[in-house]
Amino acid sequence: MAVTSLNSFETALPQDQRIKKLLNAAVVHHQNSRFAEAASLYKEVCGIEPDNHLALQLLGVLAAQTGQMESSLKLLSKAISLSPNYAEALSNRGNVLQKLGRLDEAIADYSKAISLKPNYIDALYNRGIALKELKRFDEAVADYNKAIALKPDHVEALNNRGNVMQQLGRFDEALKDFNKALSLKPDHVEALNSRGFALGILRRFDEALDDYDKALTLKPEYADAYINRSSALIELKRYDEALKDCNKAISLKPDCINAFYNRGIALKDLKLFEGAIADYSKVISLKPDHVGALNNRGNALRQLRRWDEAFQDFEKAISLRDDYSEAFNNRGVTQKDLKHYEEAVADYSKAISLKPDYVEALNNRGVVLGILRRFDEALDDYDKALTLKPDHIDVNFHKSLQLLRQGEFALGWKLYEWRWKATALSSPLRKFEQPLWLGKEDLGGKTILLHWEQGFGDTIQFSRYAAEVSKFGCKTILEVQKPLFELMKTIKGVDEVIVSGTDLPSFDFYCPLMSLPLAMGTTLETIPSGGPYLKSADDKLAKWSARLGQKSKPRVGIVWSGSVGHKNDHNRSIALEDMLSSVPDGYELVSLQKEVRDIDLNTMVQSKQLRHFGSDLNDFTDTAALCELMDVIVSVDTSVAHLAGAIGKPVNLLLPYDSDFRWLLDRHDSPWYPTMKLFTQGPDMTWDSVFEKINTDLKFYFYVSLLSLREFGGKHLHQEKIL
Repeated sequence: MAVTSLNSFETALPQDQRIKKLLNAAVVHHQNSRFAEAASLYKEVCGIEPDNHLALQLLGVLAAQTGQMESSLKLLSKAISLSPNYAEALSNRGNVLQKLGRLDEAIADYSKAISLKPNYIDALYNRGIALKELKRFDEAVADYNKAIALKPDHVEALNNRGNVMQQLGRFDEALKDFNKALSLKPDHVEALNSRGFALGILRRFDEALDDYDKALTLKPEYADAYINRSSALIELKRYDEALKDCNKAISLKPDCINAFYNRGIALKDLKLFEGAIADYSKVISLKPDHVGALNNRGNALRQLRRWDEAFQDFEKAISLRDDYSEAFNNRGVTQKDLKHYEEAVADYSKAISLKPDYVEALNNRGVVLGILRRFDEALDDYDKALTLKPDHIDVNFHKSLQLLRQGEFALGWKLYEWRWKATALSSPLRKFEQPLWLGKEDLGGKTILLHWEQGFGDTIQFSRYAAEVSKFGCKTILEVQKPLFELMKTIKGVDEVIVSGTDLPSFDFYCPLMSLPLAMGTTLETIPSGGPYLKSADDKLAKWSARLGQKSKPRVGIVWSGSVGHKNDHNRSIALEDMLSSVPDGYELVSLQKEVRDIDLNTMVQSKQLRHFGSDLNDFTDTAALCELMDVIVSVDTSVAHLAGAIGKPVNLLLPYDSDFRWLLDRHDSPWYPTMKLFTQGPDMTWDSVFEKINTDLKFYFYVSLLSLREFGGKHLHQEKIL
């Protein structure tokens, strides 16, 4: 529609009146968003009066509103050149410069406008925005303060000041601003989203979710609210809902970095590490210097034992930000995984130098110093960490393991009770109506439930305490895992053995098996170890004796690997090929383990000296009988080693340098099992010296067993114990 400027009568008006009427008409069009009509009239004014700074300024504003930023900048600059003290033009040029990302120039224009008009609210507000973008937060707050003082109901200034307060970590003050803004305008979706974020930081997650829900009801396509709500849902461990929000945000903003980042966190917490890695990789492809994504991807890669790749991610994060304490700590953890212990200590030390109160890094350094047997330094780290945070679960737990390993049982067993909350263990403390017994109450005439808690080996080792507990004049019920049930029927001092998961009989107290050393006040000298406390069933001995046939050679039972899921499996398990090479010729070798890993199958198939029964081992009574029929057992640290020790068979136990606490330090024997010999790696942390010692030791059994075979014609003597 063409613009009708003036009729013939108006054309005859004096020029100043004519320009005034043109400008008034243009402004009406402008205010009603009829931009083409307004522009035509502004240009007509400029045709009449080329130096009309008002028309130039308004035409510049209109150009900015229609996305013509460079044209707007020229028009506004010309207006300012004609009228240098034109505050409005300066403020509007500041707006254009801000949109063009020229923030320092924008601030200069706003400042000039404010010097001309000290109470210029819009210039104060917009300068606050530019200062916030430049992270000059204190100055931004000062500008918002002035704007709000001049106009207390300035909702946008209140919301923006709240956002800056969040950047400064002043979340309570931020919350006050958002509350005020929302009291003035309850449907302000940005303020709802911002308040939700502040509430989340203050860990008021349910209130935060209410705000996000309201914002999304008002604006269903609000991607930022979906992202922020996903963060709160992740904190509440409502991962499925968080994933839906992340997916929705990504559908709205396909290259939304924060949505991919949050989805990566949710997937990682769900242990869907491959998916998490894919999302972090997407973030990094969009923003290669995103140190948080690099750090998190490194952690996810660690979980998949892709340590070299994890190391590279932490390296990259550190190269981008050399004060990134978390990345140094995580690189240290990876160095530990790679057995680069000195390098791990250096990384933890760097993290601590950057963040002296970094409890997790102190804990991690303590663990590695313990592996290196620098025990005083390790305990010093644990104690520093506990000074900072006395109730830190993992620090208390790891300190307990070191004290127990050093034989300091009094405090060690007490601190070991932290295991129920420790991330290293997955067994939760069971809750019963009956009280937990830790040695204080009189058990005379009472019934106590002793229940399993961790692995098969732990149950076997600590079930010995049942006989000690029964001496208090109580009825003792022992609950065990199903595969151990038949074997545990042979244990002394137990009135009733039950299978885990079945209905419990009535009882007065309960105690987890691995809390019994604490309850009994066990010291190194008082470990119950008088002799075998489990025995093989006669029918199973007969079955397996027949299955093995006449013995013509000394028999060695071997166990070379444990559970893949064990946290220390990569240190304790050995390849079958290496285990076979450690046994000298002249033996009949028998596999005592049920499961064989894929990497060992080819070796097993090709081995002519090894007998393996696999799935024929139905439960631990079969394994116990097979152990009983061996002359000696060579095993890594698994449940079979405990079983062999519990039935009194000679056991050569292969231990990593960083062995479990129960085997203590620098011992060749075990106070838990009199018939067990310990063969521990040296500081080089290789198996070569261990294999050499095992080979020498087995030769002793070879000659003793040959003498026995010659004397008794090959008949196996079940009661023979070779020490």
